[in-house]
Amino acid sequence: MTSFTPRTVHDLPDDYQEVDFLHLTSTKNILWLNVASFVPLLVAGVFLWAWMIFYHGILGAPLATDWPRGGISIVMGLFLMLGMVVLHELLHGLAITYYGHHARYGMKLHKGVVYATAEGSLFWRNQYIGVCLAPLMGITLLVLLGSLFVSETLGLWLMLVGAMNAAGAIGDLWMVKFALRYPPHTLIRDEADGMRIFVPQSAPMPL
Repeated sequence: MTSFTPRTVHDLPDDYQEVDFLHLTSTKNILWLNVASFVPLLVAGVFLWAWMIFYHGILGAPLATDWPRGGISIVMGLFLMLGMVVLHELLHGLAITYYGHHARYGMKLHKGVVYATAEGSLFWRNQYIGVCLAPLMGITLLVLLGSLFVSETLGLWLMLVGAMNAAGAIGDLWMVKFALRYPPHTLIRDEADGMRIFVPQSAPMPL
């Protein structure tokens, strides 16, 4: 974007045309994403586990406490996971609001999908990437910071939350990869089940 480009776009410019659509929640893509989610789960799990070994085993956890005493029950752990799902979508919504649009939240129970969307709103490519990555970056940072001050048991639960959040971000990562095929002046229309790509009519198409 240049200094003359509006930060928030509400109407598609006359010289822009639709060139692509990613149907994220089609049955085929949902199945593929469930399988592919094991990749970020593994990568994040290894990284976060290594962090716990480094912080507790090498640094001696200088800021950690024994809170909460008595450990973490499975029920409490499940509430942490549920909180992660809610926070994931809230962070999407906060990023949407930051870029000047209204966020709407919903779920598709038959597909096991919850979402935050600004359905019909337009984002510049880099804005859309920011919306996609906000939960992955935000929750990863929160669990890392939280692990500094809590017991090792709760810290391990936080690492599990971080790894599961990374797995749940597989759709966001795919949309980022899809968006990066197009130049920064691309406009992306957010939809509950995917994203539509618009570029200037004179722009070259990606290979």
